[in-house]
Amino acid sequence: KEISTQQAADLLGLSRPTVVKLIEQGELPATIPGEQRRKLRLADVLAYRDRLYEARSDFIAESSQAYDDVDPDEAAALVATSREAH
Repeated sequence: KEISTQQAADLLGLSRPTVVKLIEQGELPATIPGEQRRKLRLADVLAYRDRLYEARSDFIAESSQAYDDVDPDEAAALVATSREAH
């Protein structure tokens, strides 16, 4: 099944122009059967969404490991100080 760039954007939680950029950068495969309208295979969009989810999950896991040794009270104090300064 093929879908439009807007439908792909809705599925991915991105803007349509971002989806177009991903197509132009070769990150997301698409066909252009007419002069302007791009069509994407639903399976390709869902696979890209799965890769995005996995990359985000990996980033969160790696980021949280980097802060495992942070003292929660010290972090809260730094956040409070930062808020007062702004």
